[in-house]
Amino acid sequence: MFGKKKDKQKDEDKDLVSKILKMYNDSSSAKSKYISTWKDNYKAYNGELFERNSKRREAGNAIPNHIFATVETVKPIMFTNPPKNIVYPTSEDGFFKAMMVQEALDYEWKRTKLLDKTLKSLTSGLVYGTFILGLFWDGKASKNMGEIKPMPISPFNFFIDPMATEIGDAEYCMYATYKPLGELIKQYPSKKEELIRNATNNIDENLTFGNEKENAKNQLLFIECYFKDYATDTFEEKDEDGTEYMVTKMKYPNGKRVMIAGDVLLEDGENPYADGRFPFVSWSCYDMPGEFWGMGEVEMLVSIQREICSLYNDIIDNAHLNGNAPWIVDKNSGIEKNTITNSPGAVFRKNPGSEVRREQAPNMPPYIQNIINDLKYDIQVISGVFDATRGERPMSISSGVAIQALQDSSQGRIRLKTQKLEYFLSDLGAMWLSRMQQFWKLPRTI
Repeated sequence: MFGKKKDKQKDEDKDLVSKILKMYNDSSSAKSKYISTWKDNYKAYNGELFERNSKRREAGNAIPNHIFATVETVKPIMFTNPPKNIVYPTSEDGFFKAMMVQEALDYEWKRTKLLDKTLKSLTSGLVYGTFILGLFWDGKASKNMGEIKPMPISPFNFFIDPMATEIGDAEYCMYATYKPLGELIKQYPSKKEELIRNATNNIDENLTFGNEKENAKNQLLFIECYFKDYATDTFEEKDEDGTEYMVTKMKYPNGKRVMIAGDVLLEDGENPYADGRFPFVSWSCYDMPGEFWGMGEVEMLVSIQREICSLYNDIIDNAHLNGNAPWIVDKNSGIEKNTITNSPGAVFRKNPGSEVRREQAPNMPPYIQNIINDLKYDIQVISGVFDATRGERPMSISSGVAIQALQDSSQGRIRLKTQKLEYFLSDLGAMWLSRMQQFWKLPRTI
């Protein structure tokens, strides 16, 4: 009898692992159309996408990266006043409590260096279009008192219900990465044999993009999945007069959390967070209708930046080729081959009636520079980052009041992004407070 129960439990565990892997694969397939774009965006941001592959020594390879300049202009403006949560009481009686919560949040944000994490995540959001922050409870941290742990999550490592447009309406979402075999055995010693069988050296490069694990061995695909579960249980209850009746309730009203490594079930239980929310908060640069994944600053600028680099280097090539104009020398001039140099003050003696002259290089067509200027202006129009946004004085304006008004109007899009970032931090602060109320059981010094 005990053996049958054990076999049944194994079958149920296998079914649950299969369910998680199916959700992972479905989400991965739906996200695949974004992957190549994200990789190009990353390479465009660091300039790698525009490097020329010419074998000519004189070939230009300058990268006037306006994409990088755009992203790095937006970030400091959004962080001009470092964002933070401000706690307000809803009544006079709550003033002292609000003050204590404010102190606790300020302490936690400094302890976890949240502003630094948010700034790094914002770079990811501006480049890829979306960034995600996970907020977990680590019960083994800080001498077993436990600590709240914020963790920036790359879009490459986050998987969500393909039908969802935001985390709140998703049926499931999960965090996936690779973990070393030794680390997992240390955490789950009873699963050692199964984990060893699932270790692999073949790693999905998408899950490690930007953080490549070279020559990584004995790794396991680790997935932490949160999903809504609609299983119910029926209970017998009694009313005040003793009448018995049956009640059907949700078995997991807060949903479930399942952790797997390879095809090994590590943990299976109810969502441990009392607020019932999935422990993730997201921010998008530009929202796309009907989609969870947003669009970043980079995507619409790549084609223009590519043309700018191409024309810019054509001009450099022309300068290299024509800056040292060729010489025309008659065979009977009397000047030995390879004796003419560009040294200043050089004097060459030639035979009478022969010709020795330097060929005049043609002028660069003026429309090429005009096209480059037009492309630069297109980048400003599309991104909304103009000279005034960067603090530069427009050539046609000298009035300080006019320049200030132009700067204010040019930052409209950035202010909208900042407002969305404030909503993000508000959601994060509410989730953080919920974690403190649920898990802070012992007195703490802050």
